[in-house]
Amino acid sequence: MRGPFPNIKPYQTHQLAVSEIHTLYIEECGNPDGMPVLVLQDEPGLGCQPYHRQFFNPERYRIILFDQRGSGRSTPQGELKDNHTTALLDDISHIRQHLEVTQWLVFGNYWGATLALLYAQAHPFHLFGLVLSNVFLGREEDIDWIFSEGAHRFYPEQWEAFQKGVRVSERHDLLPAYYQQLTGNNDIAQRQAAKKWANWLDTLSAEELSNDTDVSRSSLGQARIEAHFYHHQCFLKGDQIMNNVHRLEEIPGIILHGRYNIVSPLINAWRLKRQWGDTAISVLPDVGHNLFAPAMTEAILNATFFFAEQYGA
Repeated sequence: MRGPFPNIKPYQTHQLAVSEIHTLYIEECGNPDGMPVLVLQDEPGLGCQPYHRQFFNPERYRIILFDQRGSGRSTPQGELKDNHTTALLDDISHIRQHLEVTQWLVFGNYWGATLALLYAQAHPFHLFGLVLSNVFLGREEDIDWIFSEGAHRFYPEQWEAFQKGVRVSERHDLLPAYYQQLTGNNDIAQRQAAKKWANWLDTLSAEELSNDTDVSRSSLGQARIEAHFYHHQCFLKGDQIMNNVHRLEEIPGIILHGRYNIVSPLINAWRLKRQWGDTAISVLPDVGHNLFAPAMTEAILNATFFFAEQYGA
């Protein structure tokens, strides 16, 4: 079974101003002359992570990562103004031009897969291909599944704890209630809401936090940005990704999805594959949403090895 590559340090970092407000942190790792790959962060507000570097052979890939607006080392931390999906897609174009990349492979997990699909539909000629894991389509029904009509059936006790973070009168519609708390002016209420928010989402990812977990300023910023995107339905128009799948016809892709993914059920990836055509899909039988499950890690490594071989990197 393939294991992840050793963790490496960036050989170069950048601070790229993309608006009057936002400056992005960008890093490059691996081989400067290798095949460029853009790695998109897993969740809104999270920022890129060191483990993302380990899915790519550093001798064959020029690994490019960045923290999206308000995330990680990008500034200002947790900023919601001018922070929406269209702006993030424009940022990717600015990064490509800044780094003088003609074409690249794009990898995205969960929210990263959402953004990768949208970027590929807007700029198909700038991609060698797509590697997507734990596909999330960003539709209203996908968000309702997490915060209203689906996932709570698997974790009823944690759902009750999540509900208790808002007033009884608001428990019929948790997302807007949490959004109001996380973006309000009460610092204590913000931090309490961020802790319960993180506990619920990490439960669904099988990475539940303990009840005494400290909420740092960065995780509060992450919760704010997540709620911002989910509350606004990821700033998408209905079934936007699926309505534009025809724009992916010339882009080779590999989809990887755990059969027991509760956060984003397999039907999303399956529906995408059926409309995309010849795209390969691997359904991992004993995997949920966890990116670090050995079978998922191996599947991602196999996919990145395939593209390196295919394009002679």
